[in-house]
Amino acid sequence: MARIMLVEDEPITAMDLEQMLVAIGHEVTGWVDEGEDAVEKARELKPDLVLMDIRLKGEMTGVQAAERIREAARDRGETTPVIFLTAFADKETVDSACRTSPYGYLVKPFTERSVAAVVQVALARAEEEREVRERESFLRSALRSLGEALVAVDARGRVRFANALALGVLGGEEAIVGRAADEVARFFELESERPVDPIGPALREGQVFSGRARLAPLEGRAREVEISAAPMLGHDGSITGGVLAFREIPGEHMVEHAGLPPSERFSDRIQHEINSPLTYNLGALSIAIREIDTLRAMRAIDVALLEEQAKSDEDGRLAKIESLIRAAHEGATRIAVVMDEMRNAAFLDLEQVPMKPVEILELVVGACADELERVVLTREIGPSPVVRGNKWQLARALADELRRSIGGGVEATLRLVSGTASDGRAELKLVLSPRHGAALPPASAGEIGRRVLEAHHGELVVRDVEGARVISLRIPPIAASPRDVPTDEVRGDVLVIDDEPMVGRVLEMMLSPHHDVTVVHSAASALELIEQGNEFDVILSDVSMPEMNGRELHERLSHTHPEMAGRMIFVSGGGVDADTTAFLASMIERRLDKPFRADRLVPLLAELVLRARSGPG
Repeated sequence: MARIMLVEDEPITAMDLEQMLVAIGHEVTGWVDEGEDAVEKARELKPDLVLMDIRLKGEMTGVQAAERIREAARDRGETTPVIFLTAFADKETVDSACRTSPYGYLVKPFTERSVAAVVQVALARAEEEREVRERESFLRSALRSLGEALVAVDARGRVRFANALALGVLGGEEAIVGRAADEVARFFELESERPVDPIGPALREGQVFSGRARLAPLEGRAREVEISAAPMLGHDGSITGGVLAFREIPGEHMVEHAGLPPSERFSDRIQHEINSPLTYNLGALSIAIREIDTLRAMRAIDVALLEEQAKSDEDGRLAKIESLIRAAHEGATRIAVVMDEMRNAAFLDLEQVPMKPVEILELVVGACADELERVVLTREIGPSPVVRGNKWQLARALADELRRSIGGGVEATLRLVSGTASDGRAELKLVLSPRHGAALPPASAGEIGRRVLEAHHGELVVRDVEGARVISLRIPPIAASPRDVPTDEVRGDVLVIDDEPMVGRVLEMMLSPHHDVTVVHSAASALELIEQGNEFDVILSDVSMPEMNGRELHERLSHTHPEMAGRMIFVSGGGVDADTTAFLASMIERRLDKPFRADRLVPLLAELVLRARSGPG
């Protein structure tokens, strides 16, 4: 449902429009008949959409009012879409209206069907543009803080963007932007001195490149670097450009980076593991969203027509959307596993939460996606008890064993089984049956798997039964405790503070099924809410924010509202200065590191809500 404002100087037409809009599921927030009032009302109401008559009472036309509304929204960093209404469809009128970049155009008299279709398309376009702005803001923040040189090129290989580290090595922005990447950043093999073209394969064939080379910039000294390059894909899957990243290999010129911690060296090594799944993840989601918009438009145009003539087309699109979302989920799972390993290369930071064992199987499939290309999957999911554990690490233990069993890409059938063992423990089985008489290599639980299982009081058994490899994981069910109260039964008031609108939106969607969520985008706004007397069971705050950061907000609340300060939990991507790093270290029990996961966040907030309700926090 959208909030729509009407600007129409004919009351009967306005009443008809309101009835049509309400009939198709929208809310009419206001009606005015003059341009000056429309500008003021739009500033006050902040509607999702404005339906604007071109010819209005007063001195200001609808076109002028739309331009003023658009400028005011732009100053706020927002967009207010406008659809023009008119009885005049002459070229001059249309040209005048088009100069304000309208989101649609309706010629009187109009029908409910035409109004529904134009409104649907306008709202879909506005939502897409808003998400693009949020992604751009998110990416700008990420690029500014990136710890390696980054260069983005267009499809012709010409530099379109370089971050500060890249400019410092390759030359100023004026010297490199617009020039061919292979001119401003020349790479050579370390031993043979043959030229290396890392970005070329990405642009021509969509290949991901990772390796080491000697960089010879236009000016300055040469240096040995680690390189990664990947293609950028458009909505239709075409290659629209590429990204080149490089980092100097520690040596005599990089004393300050000598002795990189294992986690950083590990993150360098697996960058290419992220690029490919992230690419098809984003691409699949983009196409799925486009298909959903198409279905909505078809329904808005004529539901009866859809039911009678296009049912098979709808079913086909839904199947396509399901396939795309499953592909994106698999890609996201692979990325999450890699990011989890980057955060803790030793893989032994065992944080355990209540979970359903079947979740582990989905992670195993995502982690072993490459090895399962020649494997047919079947599922046999039965009831099993809730367990307490770290599903990422248990999945890793199972995935490692599965990889050893698959060996060199054997063709096989893999049956995923979830159920309850005879002794009451939750049981997961991977039953691998090779085809064409292929033999499986010997396998046994590795060191990481053994230590993970000990921490979970679990058991991993591998045995061969009638030519099939059975990998069986058993975990005891959890004992009832206050922490394990179902999250649906613990509903609290949660305040989310994050200066990135996209992150705030994701957290709101993640938590709103369980809690009443208020989202603000600055610490000052949060402080104002609390000083007005609003109370929250949990305050989920970003740490790094402009003006007042999360640490400073905590200090303020510790003096003025200590009970609220005690209910703060911090979401962080890492310390940006010594004070923040020390603060995060002191808040180890009240800290979530990005990327956060619902399986960790939701139970933690449920526990904090219970704690806040049971006594002073």
